[in-house]
Amino acid sequence: MYLAKIALDILSKHNKSHIAYLDEKLYQEELWNHKPLSDFWQIGRGIETRLLKYHIKTMKDITLCDPKILYKEFGINAEILIDHAYGRETCTIKEIKNYVPKSTSISISQILFRDYKYDEAKVILTEMIDNLVLELVSKKLYTSNVSVYIGFTREENFGIRFSSNIDLTNSYTNILNFILNEYSYRIPEEAKIRRIGLSFNNLDIKKYEQLNLFAKEDNTKEETLGSVINDIKNKFGKNSILRCISLDENATQKQRNAYIGGHNAE
Repeated sequence: MYLAKIALDILSKHNKSHIAYLDEKLYQEELWNHKPLSDFWQIGRGIETRLLKYHIKTMKDITLCDPKILYKEFGINAEILIDHAYGRETCTIKEIKNYVPKSTSISISQILFRDYKYDEAKVILTEMIDNLVLELVSKKLYTSNVSVYIGFTREENFGIRFSSNIDLTNSYTNILNFILNEYSYRIPEEAKIRRIGLSFNNLDIKKYEQLNLFAKEDNTKEETLGSVINDIKNKFGKNSILRCISLDENATQKQRNAYIGGHNAE
């Protein structure tokens, strides 16, 4: 599974056929000296920087490093790092299917094609909210916590993260209004935005209904609409029905719907 992910992330995007194959031997031959390390799955810039302290710049360097050093630096996570350095994935599909997380969440993130302005990035964030809400509806789940990360231009190399508890819901309108209000309050209008991350946390079935005497209507119609939209997308394709905002010139959803595993399928 790890090799399939790496084949997609690093090799297939550079092939005209967009197809790549890896086994452990090919992985070591072709990618042991590949740079930067942050191109590899589960190695972010933070881990890359921590490895650089020990003059580790490639996957091959990891295999040559004393494991005691890696375990001291990364704890139990060093085991995954070492396995991946050799192109091994010890976790099986059966184990993944049997895994039951203590807490549940769904998430989505994008590295944007360029630096986006404040209003342009709001379009992308709105599309991502729509995506995750439809996933909630399809799984008949509700969220009571939302988390957003806005990463700024590479020149600044920092971002803002905000998270908040909300009433248990899968309402597109409620979640959209809450997040965009927070976005407007926390993100400076002059910001140049390059990354957006969104997650819905503390997922649960709707065990109760929070009564609100001032609400004009319940969310039943929205939930039904979401189910219909999911049915149409499943039958006719992801781009068969889109919100108008996805036709905006700065939107990315229509293009990303054509990707396979997050990669251009054309």
